[in-house]
Amino acid sequence: MNTKILNKSILLYYFIFSLIVAQDLSNLSFGDDNSFDIATWNIEWFPKNGQVTVGYVSDIINLLELDVVAIQEIDNTEIFENMISKRFKLILKY
Repeated sequence: MNTKILNKSILLYYFIFSLIVAQDLSNLSFGDDNSFDIATWNIEWFPKNGQVTVGYVSDIINLLELDVVAIQEIDNTEIFENMISKRFKLILKY
């Protein structure tokens, strides 16, 4: 079997496997009640697509049920603070 066919086969297998085991927003899960879950997220120019971005980011943070989340590259801190203050305990440090 030549290398080109083998590489394509491996790529196809990886793609199919990732579709089978990938999480989506409806089944995100991390840790449990006995764990301390921390995440960092580079949002890059939040909110890149206005209110659509705000809605998705808010849903994702909520679904992750993290104890601590650190966010980087927020372009509009006022919109971010407004989004967070409506749903979460807010501790901001710049």
